[in-house]
Amino acid sequence: MRYILIISSILTTMSAQDSKELEYYDSGGLLSERVYSGDTIFFVEYYDNGEKMMEGVLVNNLQHGNWIDYYENGAIERSATYYNDKLNGEYTEYNNKGVPLIRGWFKKNKKDGLWSEFFENGNKKSQIEFSASTLSEKKNGHFKYWYNSGKIKSTGEYKNNLEHGTFLSWNETGSLQYEENYHLGEKDGEWKVFWKNGKLKFKDTYKNGKLISEICFDNTEKEINCYK
Repeated sequence: MRYILIISSILTTMSAQDSKELEYYDSGGLLSERVYSGDTIFFVEYYDNGEKMMEGVLVNNLQHGNWIDYYENGAIERSATYYNDKLNGEYTEYNNKGVPLIRGWFKKNKKDGLWSEFFENGNKKSQIEFSASTLSEKKNGHFKYWYNSGKIKSTGEYKNNLEHGTFLSWNETGSLQYEENYHLGEKDGEWKVFWKNGKLKFKDTYKNGKLISEICFDNTEKEINCYK
């Protein structure tokens, strides 16, 4: 089992109430350091190669302010803001090359506001709006998804976590593939699917989640019998 040496000492450069605590790997490398100042602890943890693994501040033993996690190569892996041990504020995750992969905001541990995801090359992958309450987080607002090429993939809207309004999807060439309509989570209105050439393939009509009618077409948009 790994042996960890713990050293506590009063720092001459600090007041008599301040101290530093060091922990070491059994190999002799520094594992962590804690600087105590009243109710505040400044904490840093290290990989065995000497690079920082994590750093942040504890106030009354609760995470507070900006906390940062690192990859072994020294690049930032995650930056998160805390208040009284809860995620509260800006939040970002990165790949090991420093490219942001996820970015958004928390409110008392719940996602709140605009959240975005990115491909490994930095191109935007998605964005969606959330609203936070005391008990839950909900998708509440518009969303967009992109292909890595930068072309739009799909759009739509949520209301209180339910699909609402028109959802559209495109293929990578930019041709519309699907058009769907919802009302508070239920299919409502026209649902369309398109051939690769852009012609209408079939059209269903819904009311309060129930199918009212369906029409099918060949790839010249000539009406045919439906065999779905």
